[in-house]
Amino acid sequence: MTSIVSSLSVNQIRALFTSAIANLTTEDVAALRTDQIKALSSTQVSAFETRDLLAFTSDQISAVSTSAVVGLKVDQLAVLTSAQLGGFSTGQMAALSTAAVASLSSEQIASLSSAQIGALTVKQLNAMDTADVAAFTTDQIAGLKTTQIAALSNEQLKALSTAQVTAFTTEQAAAFSSAQLSSLSTSAIVTFSTDEVAAFSTKALSGLTTDDMKAFSSGQIVALKSSQIAALSSAQLGAISTANIAKLTTEQLGALTSKQISNLTTDAAAALTTDQVAGLKSTQVAALNTTQIDAMSSGQIKALTSEQIGALSSAQLFAMATGDVATFTTDEIAAISSKALSGLSTDDMKALSSDQVGALSSKQIALLSSVQIGAITTANIAKLTTEQVGALTSKQIAGLSTDTAAALSTGSIAALSSTQVAALNNTHIGVMNSAQIGAITSAQIGSLSADEFGAMSTDEIATFTTDEIASISTKVVSQLTTDTLAALSTGQFAALSSQQVSLLSSSQIASLATNKIVALTSDQLGALTSKQVASLSTDAAKALTTTQVAGLKSTQVAALNTTQIDAMSSDQIKALTSDQVGALTAAQLGAMAPTDIATFTTDEIAAINTKALSSLATEDIAAFSSAQAHALTSEQISRLNAAQVDAVIAAYSH
Repeated sequence: MTSIVSSLSVNQIRALFTSAIANLTTEDVAALRTDQIKALSSTQVSAFETRDLLAFTSDQISAVSTSAVVGLKVDQLAVLTSAQLGGFSTGQMAALSTAAVASLSSEQIASLSSAQIGALTVKQLNAMDTADVAAFTTDQIAGLKTTQIAALSNEQLKALSTAQVTAFTTEQAAAFSSAQLSSLSTSAIVTFSTDEVAAFSTKALSGLTTDDMKAFSSGQIVALKSSQIAALSSAQLGAISTANIAKLTTEQLGALTSKQISNLTTDAAAALTTDQVAGLKSTQVAALNTTQIDAMSSGQIKALTSEQIGALSSAQLFAMATGDVATFTTDEIAAISSKALSGLSTDDMKALSSDQVGALSSKQIALLSSVQIGAITTANIAKLTTEQVGALTSKQIAGLSTDTAAALSTGSIAALSSTQVAALNNTHIGVMNSAQIGAITSAQIGSLSADEFGAMSTDEIATFTTDEIASISTKVVSQLTTDTLAALSTGQFAALSSQQVSLLSSSQIASLATNKIVALTSDQLGALTSKQVASLSTDAAKALTTTQVAGLKSTQVAALNTTQIDAMSSDQIKALTSDQVGALTAAQLGAMAPTDIATFTTDEIAAINTKALSSLATEDIAAFSSAQAHALTSEQISRLNAAQVDAVIAAYSH
């Protein structure tokens, strides 16, 4: 029997009660036109019996309005075939209730087109159980929108097979959250293509486990953008295999933060290629810890640039093997910062080549410790420039080893400042050879101490010029040992200034050999104090030339003791002037032999002090010549006693 349903108008269809809908036969349902189906309400749709729904063609299904689709009940959806479900438009799919979507079987889900799956709302997707999601085909996976991807729960993602994960697109990969990435297994993670890995957001990267990072291929690691590299945690970075670390690009390495650099494992640090090392920023090099530095090879250290070496700390330098430091170029040596210099060990200093030592700036030299300076080989010390030597501090100079001092070139010694010379000790001077001592300048001589002069050999002292002798400090002169004075030539001794001579001690004066006495100039003699004159040995007094005697001041003559007077020759006594004779004491006159007094001129006789004359022995007066006797003044005679007067009268007749 032919159904009359097809003859009903749209309005009549719209007016049908749900009971009428429920009473429709399968023949009636099959006869419904698409325009009639479009007129059905959600209530009417929900009234269809499940056996009647099976009669719907895909065209009829697609004719159900989106407002009516929501009327489909769970039991109704459950009977729909794949063909019928295929008739659902994207609008109808989006209109289904969450309960309806949740009721779909895995088989039904798998039959949906990519467009239908892509039309599902976030709520609908969330309503699906893990089995439903696991039923998605790879095409359906690839068709998911980024908003849908972002809505997938961790449990749903865990249910995905590696094949499904492989189906994700680059755009979808960019939508993952950190929680979603962490929910995926390592075997699933490694299926992401290099483009997909590069698409992960920096926030999502924290979801990657250390196992994930360890399992990444070199292609995946190299695919990470600089911003992604910078976002990795220390643990994640440390999990990257050494083989993959060695493949990081310069851009990727350059993106590492100081904290990331300092947390690299020693194996990772040791795995860096020389190109990678050379590409590190100075701030990154400064972030390397001593354990990492120690783990690096000489080849890696050699790859460091001057700028990078300038960023090293003293601790980092100290962590390097001596062989590593030996690889530094002269420019790199010159680039070591002032603060880092203390990190050079004595072994490092000892191993430096002459070119490396020569590359040290004056500023660097001045900052080296005495121990470091002492570790430089004598061959390299001898090659120090005058500028480098001039930069040495007094403390450094004082701390020089004897080997170091002995290795200084004559040019270096001549370049020392007065302050530096003053810092040398007698041990330093004692190990220097004659050429080194001979290089000391007049300006430097003034800074030498008496002990330093005492450390010199007679041959070394003999190298001093007269100008250099004249430069000896007045404070030092009085401290010179008698051996040092004895080592001076007569020419050198004659070069001493009057002030220097006046500061010689009594013991020094007494030690002077006769050749030194004879070499004294009139100015030097004139500078002698009464105490110094009295300290002259009898040999020294005897050695005075008649010119020197005549040049003595009256006060100096008065200072001569009777032993010295007694030792003097008649020619020396004869050289005395009237003023000098006038300064003689009674004891001095008494020490003279009659033959000495006989040399006095009449003016000198007249100049004899009355006190001194009254002490003359009668035999001395009796030895006067007639002229000498007549030269006595009335005042002188008035002071004579009767015996002396008788002697004068006797002398008149000579």
